Amino acid sequence: MERLACHGFIVVAPDHVGDTLFDRLDGTESLLNNELVDVW
Repeated sequence: MERLACHGFIVVAPDHVGDTLFDRLDGTESLLNNELVDVW
């Protein structure tokens, strides 16, 4: 995202609190999984 912004693009990068690699390694990741986000 930073590279795009440096070249003049407007970027949006939302934080994914509780859903990062470090959260997963610590065992504190969110409960969001594919079963919750499946759309019919």
